[in-house]
Amino acid sequence: AFQHAVETAKPSDRPRLSYMSQPAQFTYDLPLLLQAQEDNLQSNNGAGISSQTAASLLANVYAQIHDRPAALTWIVQSDPKAPETRYYRPLDDLLLAVYSGEPVNASAWLSEAQSAWTTWVATTSLQSGDDTPCVIAYIFGLNGDVKDAIKVFNRLNQVTSYTRCAALHGALLEQQGNLPGAEAMWAQSIAKAPDLPLVYMARGHSRMERGNLRGAADDFEAAHRGAPRFADPLKLLGDLLAKQGKNNEALAKYDEGLQYAPNWPELQQARSNLRR
Repeated sequence: AFQHAVETAKPSDRPRLSYMSQPAQFTYDLPLLLQAQEDNLQSNNGAGISSQTAASLLANVYAQIHDRPAALTWIVQSDPKAPETRYYRPLDDLLLAVYSGEPVNASAWLSEAQSAWTTWVATTSLQSGDDTPCVIAYIFGLNGDVKDAIKVFNRLNQVTSYTRCAALHGALLEQQGNLPGAEAMWAQSIAKAPDLPLVYMARGHSRMERGNLRGAADDFEAAHRGAPRFADPLKLLGDLLAKQGKNNEALAKYDEGLQYAPNWPELQQARSNLRR
């Protein structure tokens, strides 16, 4: 919707793309967010117009669209002394792991999570409106540091109700054997923010793994409606259709997802597997 508004407005009425970064981020329009951050890079001799460095912001967007080489390229170009670099350098690997599904070996990310959390706690400018420490809490919990994980979730919940926190906190509760608690958290979050995708994705993944394919489909479709240019719900829909033997429909979802995350290895592999 935001992309359409920008493209169809008269040139004199079009906002600068960099000003679209927040609405694009809030609606998970990651292609528009990438354009906005690329435009931001052109400002102030490459420093950008916000309190965070333009390179670190671009690295974070590339991490969210599963483009690890591009994310690492921009991390390398970030000021090594900037708090954002010390924060996002370890965090981007965590984001890539969690967005791709549950980490196979969460212990591999524990030291990175601890480093990112220490930087976040010590840097006031990073804490405003930032829900990515929920990823850190999730990694803590998967490594058995449940008390620390809950502390992180609770600290962030004092600021506002983040859907990423609800999605991952619920996933952690299910990991601990508390599915009713997870379902209650997901339902409460969806009631508060019914148009945002992450909680639907978490609940749908849980349902798919437990064999509730109809419920999973409903969740993935809801996630896609709320964020139509976000590749992750499309991959999940493709995975579900492939599980049901609907290969042509699955390929269509994978192809659509690749429009928004063209360098996502797991999505490319899922598509390739169906072509064999």
